[in-house]
Amino acid sequence: MLAGVDEAMAQAFVTLIDTTMNGDIITSSQPFPLDDKPDLVALANDHTRSIVQTIEDTSPEINWWQSSAERVPPGWQHRSAATELIGPEGSIVGSGTERFGLFYLSANIDYPNHWHNAEEFYLILAGSGEWTIDGVTKRNGPGDYSRTPSLAHHRIVTGDTPMLAMWGWSGDTSFDSYAY
Repeated sequence: MLAGVDEAMAQAFVTLIDTTMNGDIITSSQPFPLDDKPDLVALANDHTRSIVQTIEDTSPEINWWQSSAERVPPGWQHRSAATELIGPEGSIVGSGTERFGLFYLSANIDYPNHWHNAEEFYLILAGSGEWTIDGVTKRNGPGDYSRTPSLAHHRIVTGDTPMLAMWGWSGDTSFDSYAY
């Protein structure tokens, strides 16, 4: 799927990274807010390595954020991070019917069963995770794509390695419908 990703494409993608995002921003000298971030390039594959390397190289420019404790499962507020590149709170502001960004989930995390109005996708860049969507489980690694229909119950579980993915929401992208 990602055989065509090259350095130029990776550079073009990273130019979208938001440095003035609104919302729950983590502000510190270290843009990535978690202590457990490994060498993500080593967790990529031949098809995703150049984009992961570009993301790593521009890491000081990425404004990662964490959801408030009320929006995430108990015990893992400081075990995930995200950034929105396109959408209501991203560098490119659209109609509000699309959100697109990066999502990091630490190792050994169970993102429990949840649902929302938005259709959701993940394109795994590094590491891996197991997606369970309406009772069907599939392991996804670098270059794999996962699509979750609107209102489908879904869960993500990481194993011994963390996961970095591109994520997107389409449709009703408000967080009002997000529920466990």
